[in-house]
Amino acid sequence: MAEWDEKLKFTKDSVDYEAPSESPDSCNECWHFILPNRCQHVKGPIDRDDWCMKWEYSGPRPCTSGR
Repeated sequence: MAEWDEKLKFTKDSVDYEAPSESPDSCNECWHFILPNRCQHVKGPIDRDDWCMKWEYSGPRPCTSGR
């Protein structure tokens, strides 16, 4: 997987980041989510239960965090 440059990513504020998600959608089902806690588009650690306006459906991922 390509290494994503953090300084080129969006801030959580600029993508209306919700922690936890207020909708039924979550990072765990987003195309841009990188296990265990990263995103291709958003800076910083990301929780699989969060959401932002960059969300794109990819299908569920298996739970590897023990939750």
